[in-house]
Amino acid sequence: MSGPDVCYSSRRLIGPSYFCPCISAGTEVQPPKIVQWRNFRDTSVTKRDWLIFLLAYKGENGSALDPVCIQKGMFLLSQEGVIPESERYEFEPYHYGPYSFELREDADNLVRQNLADKLAVSGYTWGRYRLTGDGIDYATQIIDGVGPEAARKVFAVKSSPSGSTRGSGMH
Repeated sequence: MSGPDVCYSSRRLIGPSYFCPCISAGTEVQPPKIVQWRNFRDTSVTKRDWLIFLLAYKGENGSALDPVCIQKGMFLLSQEGVIPESERYEFEPYHYGPYSFELREDADNLVRQNLADKLAVSGYTWGRYRLTGDGIDYATQIIDGVGPEAARKVFAVKSSPSGSTRGSGMH
């Protein structure tokens, strides 16, 4: 799967539909009722914003990500320099690799704030995270703050089975 041609302007996606569930190219994006539009020229992107942006892209298995994939994706984006150092989660060695307790809490907070759903997985105690409509609306705001190169790399991490931008022409 190749990366999108990221072409955007404030509140209007010009490129292909690469957010989930589906935002058509050229669709005018209206601000959701509970989320304030942000001016990224005045405000930096936060750790939580990077998490929302990762969840926003369609990936190998659709848009929902399990907790291990979220941890892996955010770790790789940090290690490959996509996420600026001041906006990175702190990771420590854990059962299945690098783990950030703050990242897990932020994912759960997105559910409480109605920006994401946590989908039950039969036979498991964990669930997969997927953005709600309000979460998608918020993600469309973030694209102006991260820039086109970082957007391509986030797409590459989520859409690649290995999760890396290396070897994809995206690093």
